[in-house]
Amino acid sequence: MREATSAQVVLDRFHLIRRANQALTEVRCRRQQEMSRHGGRKRDPLWAARRELLRAWERLTERGWERIRRAFAADPYDELEAAWVLKETLRDV
Repeated sequence: MREATSAQVVLDRFHLIRRANQALTEVRCRRQQEMSRHGGRKRDPLWAARRELLRAWERLTERGWERIRRAFAADPYDELEAAWVLKETLRDV
């Protein structure tokens, strides 16, 4: 039987962005739980921005940017913003 020592690890754009979006969603959900002790509700800024956070920055509307600003302002430790910046940086790579 052959060994797989010569196998190359390959990351394609789709799967890289998908993983970054999953990580961002995990950060958002964790911060939501820590801050409010429940899942998201319509009036919660982190929950309201959930779709905008996954959208590419160049595709955001003014309303989307406002939701993202409110979500970032609601997180006192800036973890959500750091995760979003990392996701967008990976998109640029």
